[in-house]
Amino acid sequence: MVTFFGLTASATLCVPGSVILDKIPWVAPEVLEVPDNLTLECDKWSFGATVWEIFNNGHTPLRSWDLERKRQFYENFQQLPPSQWTELADLISQCMEYQAAFRPSCRSIIRQLNSLITSDYVILHATEPVTQSPVWRALSPTQPDQTLFEEDICVTSLL
Repeated sequence: MVTFFGLTASATLCVPGSVILDKIPWVAPEVLEVPDNLTLECDKWSFGATVWEIFNNGHTPLRSWDLERKRQFYENFQQLPPSQWTELADLISQCMEYQAAFRPSCRSIIRQLNSLITSDYVILHATEPVTQSPVWRALSPTQPDQTLFEEDICVTSLL
């Protein structure tokens, strides 16, 4: 069984293990061991992977990797390359903590997201595209060069 982000409480599907492996990094590591033990903690992991993807221009992490290499990614406790934006990097790494008990509470996630929207938080700007960082290149040596620049984000708060 596997869940899709946001559906742990309401729906599960029976799927082969290869499908679960293919969903790394969105599926939480504990799902590989016990596929029918879907929890809110699994959704927190998936949320972290989704935030990472959104703030990397929709670039699919680990897309060119075969299933065995994806399995090793979890077995070696690897992480996705950190975001150029410190605030997001912290949130993503907390959500994608390998020990489920140490993932943040939903209230903590909401607080962290709210803290990103303040009157003095005007522009986020990455100094280099994530796909050009040494960490990304080490994780994806076989991928063709697909330079994706993170766009500036301007947030205006009505506070």
